[in-house]
Amino acid sequence: MSPTAPRYTALRLAEIIGVEPPTEEQQRIIEGPLDTAVVIAGAGSGKTTVIAQRVVYLVANGIVDAESILGLTFTRKAVGELNERIRRLLHRFRAAEGDRRGTTDLPGLDVPTVTTYNSFAAGIVSDHGVRIGVEPESRLLDIADAMELAGTVVDAATDREIPPNVARSTVIDQILGLSSQINEHLQTPEAVIDHLDDCLDAFLTGEAFTAHLDAIRRKRIPKEDKAQLIDEATALAARAGLGEVPDGPRSRARTADPARLELIDLLAGGGLGPDTVLPLAHKRRIAVLARRYLHLKRAGSAMEFSDQVAFAHRIMTEVPAVRGIERARWSVVMLDEYQDTSDSQFELLRTVFAGLPVMAVGDPRQSIYGWRGASARNIGEFPLHFRSPDGTPARALTLSTSWRNDADVLAVANRLAAALPDADPADALTARPGAGAGRVDISATPGDPDPEYGSDQWAGLAQWLVEIGEEAPTRTRAVLCRKRSQFAPVAHALTAAGLDVHIAGSTGMLDDPFVADAHSALQALVDPGAGDHLMRLLSGTVCGLGVSDIAALDRFTRQRSRRLREKLAPAGPEDVGAPGPGGAGDTEPVPEIEDITLVEGIDDLLTTGAQADARATGLSPAALRRITRLAAALRTLRRSTTTIPGLVREVIRELDIDTEVDALPAAAAQAHRASLDAFVSLALDYTAQHPEGTVRTFLDWVTVLESKDALANPESEPDPTAVTVMTIHSSKGLEFDAVAIPDCVVGDLPTGLRETKGWLAPGALPYPLRGDQAKLPPLDLLAHGGSSPAEFKEWLATNVRPRLEEHHLIEERRLAYVAVTRAKARLWLGGALHTTRTKPNEFSPFLREAMEVLGHDESELPETEDPGERATAATTGIPWPVVDTARLEKQRAHLDLLDARRAEHPDLQSLAESAADPEVRALAARVIALDEARTAGGADFAVPARLSTTGIVAFLDDPAGFAASTRRPMPYAPNEATGLGTAFHTWVENYYGQAALGDVDVDPTVAALSGSARQRLSELIEVFTASEFARLEPAEIELPFELVLDRADGTAVHVPGKIDAVFRTAEGLRVVDWKTARAPGEEQLGTMAVQLSVYALALSRMPEYAGLPIDAAFYFLGSDRVVRAPRLLGAAELVAALESGAHHIAQQSEEGQQGREGDGVSGPRGR
Repeated sequence: MSPTAPRYTALRLAEIIGVEPPTEEQQRIIEGPLDTAVVIAGAGSGKTTVIAQRVVYLVANGIVDAESILGLTFTRKAVGELNERIRRLLHRFRAAEGDRRGTTDLPGLDVPTVTTYNSFAAGIVSDHGVRIGVEPESRLLDIADAMELAGTVVDAATDREIPPNVARSTVIDQILGLSSQINEHLQTPEAVIDHLDDCLDAFLTGEAFTAHLDAIRRKRIPKEDKAQLIDEATALAARAGLGEVPDGPRSRARTADPARLELIDLLAGGGLGPDTVLPLAHKRRIAVLARRYLHLKRAGSAMEFSDQVAFAHRIMTEVPAVRGIERARWSVVMLDEYQDTSDSQFELLRTVFAGLPVMAVGDPRQSIYGWRGASARNIGEFPLHFRSPDGTPARALTLSTSWRNDADVLAVANRLAAALPDADPADALTARPGAGAGRVDISATPGDPDPEYGSDQWAGLAQWLVEIGEEAPTRTRAVLCRKRSQFAPVAHALTAAGLDVHIAGSTGMLDDPFVADAHSALQALVDPGAGDHLMRLLSGTVCGLGVSDIAALDRFTRQRSRRLREKLAPAGPEDVGAPGPGGAGDTEPVPEIEDITLVEGIDDLLTTGAQADARATGLSPAALRRITRLAAALRTLRRSTTTIPGLVREVIRELDIDTEVDALPAAAAQAHRASLDAFVSLALDYTAQHPEGTVRTFLDWVTVLESKDALANPESEPDPTAVTVMTIHSSKGLEFDAVAIPDCVVGDLPTGLRETKGWLAPGALPYPLRGDQAKLPPLDLLAHGGSSPAEFKEWLATNVRPRLEEHHLIEERRLAYVAVTRAKARLWLGGALHTTRTKPNEFSPFLREAMEVLGHDESELPETEDPGERATAATTGIPWPVVDTARLEKQRAHLDLLDARRAEHPDLQSLAESAADPEVRALAARVIALDEARTAGGADFAVPARLSTTGIVAFLDDPAGFAASTRRPMPYAPNEATGLGTAFHTWVENYYGQAALGDVDVDPTVAALSGSARQRLSELIEVFTASEFARLEPAEIELPFELVLDRADGTAVHVPGKIDAVFRTAEGLRVVDWKTARAPGEEQLGTMAVQLSVYALALSRMPEYAGLPIDAAFYFLGSDRVVRAPRLLGAAELVAALESGAHHIAQQSEEGQQGREGDGVSGPRGR
């Protein structure tokens, strides 16, 4: 701590770095002593700004060096935002005050380290995992890989080891769930099995066992069977030291005691056990399988995120030297979003940082991730577990001014938060100075059907959003849903009102109709039973069959199946089967003949005879042509020998899916094209991870990802005028001018309690083994061991379930608080008395509390009506299929006209401008646009405002190719050289002892090198260690920069990047870029040298290196050759080269247009 008054106060720093002056509340945090503190930062209270200014204050006053500050948060997005904020403010301060760096002798590292909690743990495991037997090259499993590995455990288990009457996929889910919780709470499978055994023993002894026998006696099974079961259970219990009156000691090795296990199997396997034994026996089997799964991961050098934290904690507790090394690295630790840390993360952080100056920032009111391990108790108990270096308790501070919400919105938020446990009125949010009144609208409707919007609730929602847009078109609007199932009715209503809708945070790649078509086609290629997928192609845009043709196709396949059975059936009684092994009297039964599937049926249509049969069943000629075309395409695709990604591309091309996309308006086409490209990328990723995979296994993998909401659809840049629809969970950290929260009824918000038996639910960790057990409902079975099934059931109903419901309501209340605080000025809370449920809804307590604080009376809520009086939508019958005679005649006339003019070459430009039919004009204009994009497309090309260093090199090497790839980015196959380069760069950082924690959390496809690539990495390392660079001390490693190139028109091109290494020389500085490949030819080297020019220019503009001579070189390790740049381009030359490239593209476009006009046609000719 600085012994004198700081040179810079928080107010003075704000003036220097050009930000708003902090409030007194913020100043207390920014200028606080170097001790431990917890900051309760309410929603919209500016915590990121305060954290960044706290860092600048500590560095500016010389209290700590910037490189000794560690910041941890949850997501990479948050890391980027906090990192950018801190670096920008530090840069402003240093530029204004002429402060070149901190006290460090390692230039370029004088910035804090900001990374995720998982990356921090991963770094510890990567550096020190070998000390506990964890290989440093362990690969990180995604959800599909984890499910595949758990599936091998299930498949290898015996029937006795798997819970009875449970689907394989469900068992896998339960294994993964329990395994994750074992790691999250730093437990072991053995501890779980031991606890379950204790619970089972308690219910298999004394009066409890007598009650079990009585329950068997009441079973409706034959009397003899009852007696046998009772005798068998009694004998097994006696052998295991259990039963009504245990007559011997229990086996010390009870987990392997055959009598005990057989008794459990007897009661659980036949469903004879009571409610106390059955779930425990089920969970015990899952725990045994989870133990095998965890061991299998270790044996295969694989891990999940929860493993990383658990391993890191083990390292810190079992290897004190590593803990000392890690503590010595950091002078100050900032923990962001601390309310979302899990029990294992809390234990890791406490083990490493307790006693150091730690500042935890968070808000227990926004702890909404309990379902994935987060514990709200962590921030509340922070002062108990983290003390200041002098031993005093942690200070408790608050950020209580909301800089986001207007008064009425804030009033609702504070009312919701007031009912949370341990709520402190002092932490309630207050409105910012000058805050508006805001407005909260309550819409509680009867739930009457609406023919246009679906219901009166959705009609009210749509109307409210339309009015918001009309009042201020630039306002951002969002609908926050508790469940994804609400997306469809919301989107339908908003679309009906003419509003543009953006579904944010979509994890449903297969929801894109064109991706779904490609996926269905792949299914039909490999699975003869994929009739549901084939039906999508038949009834959708691929074939477009109507109901009558689909019915005819069904009749055709049934007829083919019937004929096949008749053909293969025995001719008579004497022809019933072949003689069996026993002779003439023993015959083999004729196998049952399965029906021809829809996939097989359309393949049959490629034969002439089958087509005649199809026409006889009523299939129209047009439908027959479309179906046979589809069948021929599928047959061709089945013969393909290409790779999986190649097959996906062939499906898209062969079924004209790409053509359908290109025919859409530009914005829609771009979005769907991005989804298709993402699907191809998915196939590329799968191929990289599973080189031996097949189309069938790829589709299984996709199914797993889809079931776990892990198929992320690419997020397009939303139209700012569109209404964003997203889940409440996804909205955390965001803000909107106007927010609507629909379905505020019990069952939706709050949702109902799913698990009424607490940890007895399969896959859940017993509460007594959880680190946060004190905050959970009491469910200690050992304390109630020996109770009868009836007593136990009553205890669950009267003591446990109410506590579980109370706990669940608290979690839902936090979610409602987060949703409300997303709104800046306008808030809409809606609910309907009647929805799709059979009984009337009960309006949410959160809605009622909002009404209370706003002065509304509950009498305004609609009341339940007599069922007989309830209005229902009129039901009208319509003919099907609908035949629009007028439209049919119009289409026939168009076809006749087209047929008559087939040989002509229409002037598309004239058609686009003067055709009588607006549809023809639109189609002609679209064809012109597509043709121009294909043949030119560069007339409107502009140099991007942001270009990476490699982007500049690619642009100058091939401007036209770069422009084409910019218009339509295409996925590239995974390149093992890329992974090799990443691994080598990471090794170099570790070699120099300057690895950045933020770079540890890499993509698993990059980290998981093949055996040959690892061998190549070893060879590169040998080359490097023998080189001159191995003996030099770098001034910089992985130095980040952002170069700004000013253009003549006043705009600028921003070039971000990282310099591999900077070395000091006798003359000045040398920039070195590592290349793992061999040195290329001179021509290619000339283009590549542009990269070195960018690096050198960026380095020269850094204040600490200004004025120093700089040269640059590549080091090609593949040929152990250093290649220096003969000349480095300056800023003006780089800009001129970019302008020249853009001019070249425009010139090519103009020449292409002139060529088309030279044909004597003002637009593309008809084809």
